[in-house]
Amino acid sequence: MKAVKGRVTGDVQGVGYRMYAYRQAHRLGLKGWIKNNNDGSVTFVCEGSGVDLDYFIDLLKRGNEFSKVDEVEIEATTCENCSTFTVIE
Repeated sequence: MKAVKGRVTGDVQGVGYRMYAYRQAHRLGLKGWIKNNNDGSVTFVCEGSGVDLDYFIDLLKRGNEFSKVDEVEIEATTCENCSTFTVIE
């Protein structure tokens, strides 16, 4: 298993971006979480197989039809207490 932490900037709040990520993560069987930040960005931690995780990151870079992703910064991490993928309110 591989785990990453990422920060997504652009028009990614108030446009269904977190729910889009949630649906994609569940479809791929990934574990982790995603949340909005005060600065308008979104942060996520995700764990899964290398291939599925890479595909998930590609999907996040594209975003949903209402979002506009400027940048996705990724770093390796660990996913502690991750049993499913959740949206943090």
